[in-house]
Amino acid sequence: MRLAGVAKGLTRADLKSVAGSVGTGSALAGGFGLMAGGPALGAASAVADFALAYPLTLAARAARPGKTRTVINEAGKQVTEHVPSRLEGAANLIGSVVSPLVADVAMGGGMARQVEPTATSQDQTIMHQMMQRAAVNDMQLPQEVAPYTQFQTAGLPNRNQFLNDYIYPPVAGTEVELPDVVKRALQRTGLELG
Repeated sequence: MRLAGVAKGLTRADLKSVAGSVGTGSALAGGFGLMAGGPALGAASAVADFALAYPLTLAARAARPGKTRTVINEAGKQVTEHVPSRLEGAANLIGSVVSPLVADVAMGGGMARQVEPTATSQDQTIMHQMMQRAAVNDMQLPQEVAPYTQFQTAGLPNRNQFLNDYIYPPVAGTEVELPDVVKRALQRTGLELG
């Protein structure tokens, strides 16, 4: 579509006014593109926004010219200004909404290929935390922790050792004679005691 065909019946002031309103949106689109994908996508977004929104807005102004109103500017002079129609605003908005998609496709679809984090299991998280702790504390050997926790078990007695020490204390003369019922219950658990 040729711009001259779209702009039939519009004055130079109309062209300048539309360029100003569309240019502001294009600058914003370029800024968002810059934040989303870097300088190349930012420039592509701004150019695509202007290339799409400008002809659409011109066509809308030609179809529905809008209204004019007289206002007093800062210098105290009466000035006539253009009030855009709703169609013109909608055309500008549609161009601005579609343009980032066009720019993204033109740049190779970089915005669609965002890195998605993988689901990390609790075991992986704990292992990662233990590796960090070992690196910070300059530990040579990995830590031993209770399953699914961060409770360190290195140096702590296991439950068999605890029961053995309770039943058969390491200090001579302090042994406890367990009743036969308790001995049978302990044997049924399958724990290897002293």
